[in-house]
Amino acid sequence: MQADTASRAARSGPSSVPWIWPRLRHRPAAAVWTAVLVAALVFLTTALPLELARYQDTALDMTLRQTSVTSRSVEASPPSGVGVGVVPGQTAQTPVGPSGGAAMQAAMATAAGQVEAQIGAPLRIDTSQVSWGIQAVQREGNEVGAPLSAPPGEGVGPAPDGIAPHLSLVWQPTGQLTMVAGRLPTEAAGADPNSLEVAVSQATARTMGWHVGSRLLAPEPFVYRGQEQLTVVGVFRDPSAAQSQLPYWAGTPLLGAPTLYELSNGGQTLHYWEAEALVAPGAVRALPQIAQPAPYWWFPLSPGSLNAGQVGPALDMLSSLTNGDRASTLLSTSDPVSSGLMVQSDLTGVLTQFNAQRDALEPVVTIGVAGTAGTAAAVLLMVFGLTTERRTAELALLRARGAGLRLLLRRLTVESAAATVPGGLVGIGAALLFLPSRVWQTALGYGLAVLLVATLAGPLRMLARHRSLRPARPDARNDLVRAKPSRRRTVAEVFLLVLTVAAVVALRSRGLAPAGGGLDPLTAVAPVLLGLTGALLLVRLYPLPLRLVARPVTRRSGAVGFLGLARAGRAGATGSLLPLLALLLALTTTVFGATVLSGVTARRVALTTQLVGADVRVDAVASGVPAGLATALERLPGVRAGTGVLTDPLAQLGTGQTVVPLGLVDPASYARVSASIGLGAFAPSLLTPPATGAGGTGGAGGTGGTAAVPVLASAGAAAEIGTAPTTITSLFGTMQIRLAGVLASTPFTPSGDFVIAAQTPALAAAHWPSSVAATPSAVLLTGPVQSSAVKALIAASGAQNQVDVLDRADAQASLDAQPLPSGAVSLYQAAALAATLLALLAVVLALLQAAPERAALLARLRTMGLRPRQGYTLILTETLPMLLLAAVAGSALGAASVPLLGSAVDLGPLVGSLDGTATVTHASPALHLLPVVLPAAVLLVLAVGVVLTEAAVIGRRQIGVQLRAGDEA
Repeated sequence: MQADTASRAARSGPSSVPWIWPRLRHRPAAAVWTAVLVAALVFLTTALPLELARYQDTALDMTLRQTSVTSRSVEASPPSGVGVGVVPGQTAQTPVGPSGGAAMQAAMATAAGQVEAQIGAPLRIDTSQVSWGIQAVQREGNEVGAPLSAPPGEGVGPAPDGIAPHLSLVWQPTGQLTMVAGRLPTEAAGADPNSLEVAVSQATARTMGWHVGSRLLAPEPFVYRGQEQLTVVGVFRDPSAAQSQLPYWAGTPLLGAPTLYELSNGGQTLHYWEAEALVAPGAVRALPQIAQPAPYWWFPLSPGSLNAGQVGPALDMLSSLTNGDRASTLLSTSDPVSSGLMVQSDLTGVLTQFNAQRDALEPVVTIGVAGTAGTAAAVLLMVFGLTTERRTAELALLRARGAGLRLLLRRLTVESAAATVPGGLVGIGAALLFLPSRVWQTALGYGLAVLLVATLAGPLRMLARHRSLRPARPDARNDLVRAKPSRRRTVAEVFLLVLTVAAVVALRSRGLAPAGGGLDPLTAVAPVLLGLTGALLLVRLYPLPLRLVARPVTRRSGAVGFLGLARAGRAGATGSLLPLLALLLALTTTVFGATVLSGVTARRVALTTQLVGADVRVDAVASGVPAGLATALERLPGVRAGTGVLTDPLAQLGTGQTVVPLGLVDPASYARVSASIGLGAFAPSLLTPPATGAGGTGGAGGTGGTAAVPVLASAGAAAEIGTAPTTITSLFGTMQIRLAGVLASTPFTPSGDFVIAAQTPALAAAHWPSSVAATPSAVLLTGPVQSSAVKALIAASGAQNQVDVLDRADAQASLDAQPLPSGAVSLYQAAALAATLLALLAVVLALLQAAPERAALLARLRTMGLRPRQGYTLILTETLPMLLLAAVAGSALGAASVPLLGSAVDLGPLVGSLDGTATVTHASPALHLLPVVLPAAVLLVLAVGVVLTEAAVIGRRQIGVQLRAGDEA
């Protein structure tokens, strides 16, 4: 009847009988599912460019916010060697009065305006935070600042290692200062002509012991008009944590708080304090007599003003400012402060590193996205194929009664658009609403393109099958077991196989993105091609396992199992091939993606272990960890194993040409730490020296017949030591050693070469004075110990300035929080999840397509005595072979893709790095059981749940309803 109505409509014209609404009312579920599917696919297509841009923009914003303000700013200064100019009408030797100070500030503001005028788009400067000033820093060898002394009765401040505090002078506008004591320095009439007024921060005053009225003496040439006395006239408030990130304070950090500097002298590390003090603007013109003045201007980037799409133009602008046309313009400018300006910026390095990391991540992310796109395409093809199969008889009758292809195309397109256009518009609207982004025009274009394909592909596919008027043979079978592939299909499959082999070979030989060549689309879709080839091969071989399973079933009593397998073999090729293709693509890409993600997690753990060497590590800054503190650390709650290590990073093997880190350890506790953290486990007995005397091994060149100390070494150090005893010279003395074993790594120095010896015999062999206690250079702790407890104990002991604490959990959190890698991992996870859900949707649609026929069959069989439990068995036997085979084959393909393709995938960019201290240069995913088995198991369980739900729903329906007259079989 449906076909008769359609044929009359086709003959009579478009206005005689309505076409669209009767068909939509006849199968409302099919229209709704089509709309939902199109909405999902269009949403994914539209959301992809939006989410890519959003995650990159967010990553860039987080990168810039995590970078110091000076590294994300443009800095201007005069060329090297050019000092402060002279205000018109004055000389360098003439004191500058208040009017001169105002002129200086005006000159600095004018120069700032000249630089701002040259900074163009896309760089946008936060004008409210532009900062400038003039700094005078005396440099003598490795020392920074001028050493101070004090008049009789005055204190100069702390002098660790016997070195007096050093001071530099700076002038900045005082608008951001809040005085807490005294006043700002001035150069007004009546001021003491023999004293230079300065102001310092609260932290500087507290650390140095200075107060308002403190007097300091500076040596030549740190003088001002012959004056050698500095007087503290004011103390201003310390900057808050937020203020310290502003250019005003970050550009001159010593103005806010002094710093303890290190000074290397004859192999010794000495320390001294360095501070800065603020002077009056009127004192600026005399700074050339004090030290080389250095004017500076800081132009910070406005937060959130730069997106990832503008990184390239921003680098071009910075290049022009630092070494281009704009740089030439700035050098040719002349102002009272300097003759020309130069621009430099660490922002160039930050953006270049961001660009490199983004380019490195792009190929890996593309693999995940390609897998989802392939699965989506398979699901869409499946829907078109199922629709074509369902309407074959109707369209064949219409063609036989004279309906033209153009008329059918027009009406089928309108019918398709009635379901796809609303769903597509909902998908596009949802993506644009929930994922606002700068690339919305591109995303809109992608979404409309997929919507157009979804609308036209179905009608074109149906008409392509019915372009000929020749009817199909009534006895022709198109099931998986009996269907014979056409020559064109065979040629297409061979071409696909060749393409897959070419993609795999190219991927293994050149990698995902050859150097300088960008991303190769062929290599990026290699996992998808692998899954597609596997699906076609599985369809070719599908009858064989089905026959093998059917043989034992046929010998059993009962017809349920045999009937289920027979129906599985009689399933249509279209309704089985395309769901199988979607399942295999989803499983292949999901297994490969899960392996990649588990590899990233494992590599991050290995990287943090390589950096720390324990769960918590306490390193001495200078002389060593106090012995009492080391013991207390090892007794903290949660510590499973702890040990102290004496280290010398520059020990010399043999003649001194080979330098290698030496660690002196307690064998028992160090072996427990090594085993607990998984770095170079060994037996403590290996480090136990043999008894001296008759059984001892005399060391050549030793004294008193002392046996050579046994050591464990890395492979490189072991090659230098050799099989014969040799000597090693360190901070602890010279001793003779022999090789007792080789380790791949060790906790005290997880990367590079090393030598380990037992502490007590080694110190004895090196003639270390027994009266001098050897304090450990590092304490290694393993177990669920909290770094907060470690830091609290260190603070309670008063040793917070003597040690540094490294926590592996903190390092892991730092890796996990890195903007670009974490965003790429999240995107990869979302792509794998979307592929899995699409594959499940394919299974559901395939089951729904066959549900009416299956319901009618069960109803008829129940009239002949089929029990409900047998109905469940029948449905499972019919549907499980394909699902089970797809799960096994998908997992196998995913597992095979790891050795085939994994060597070309670099996980290093996904892992990230820790400030350059530990970096994964290249890491390939490794095959693990859980990522291979888990996706298939989850998908299989969900699919079986859908099947059982369908069987339960069918079981509750009335047999009379299923057997009513006119119901389609």
